[in-house]
Amino acid sequence: ETGMEALASALAPSLARLYGLPRGPAAPVRAALAIARNADGQLVGLSGIALETLPVPTPMLAASSEPVARIAYVAVEPALRRRGIAWKLVRICEHVARTQWGEASVCLFVKEGNAGARALYQSLGYVNAGPPLEVHLPVIERNPNDGSETLGKAMRLIEPMRACLAPPPLGARLRRKVRRTRMQVSCGLVKLIKVLLAPALVVTRLLGLVDSSSA
Repeated sequence: ETGMEALASALAPSLARLYGLPRGPAAPVRAALAIARNADGQLVGLSGIALETLPVPTPMLAASSEPVARIAYVAVEPALRRRGIAWKLVRICEHVARTQWGEASVCLFVKEGNAGARALYQSLGYVNAGPPLEVHLPVIERNPNDGSETLGKAMRLIEPMRACLAPPPLGARLRRKVRRTRMQVSCGLVKLIKVLLAPALVVTRLLGLVDSSSA
């Protein structure tokens, strides 16, 4: 299994492991993985996109509880870069977001200083969507003594970017509306249940205090 195949295997089940940002408590609403293979069938590139609530506040992209389409990973074998593979993978992800999920825009985050990635996304129509964000990102730390590698975390700056897509098809827009209505209803029910249970919780705590004091 090649390194790219291993990465695809890790990402495919949940699209939530190596995504450059700390995960929020909610799983993605939708997720997809685009892959590129050479003539021999070997995996040479991949890109993942998820419809999810952003794990960090980004007002210019979405409200705190509103799911957005986010390209979360783009990787191409080093020897095959600058051949348009990453460009095509991103376009496939955008196509999924527009035609299947009914999204009219896609966002992503770029590590500050990654000029190559920024140039790629700018060529695809992505523009800055707010000030840099400071987050903990996974990093591989190498031991200078024995060369061993361990996975750690380091504080990094990431820059949000966004691109507007062509209007989604009518069917995709309707599915998006239904999906978001269901989410709003579910959130409303959860809030209602919390309100209804609040008095019972207060009574339970008071009874516990009475029992402990009498003991």
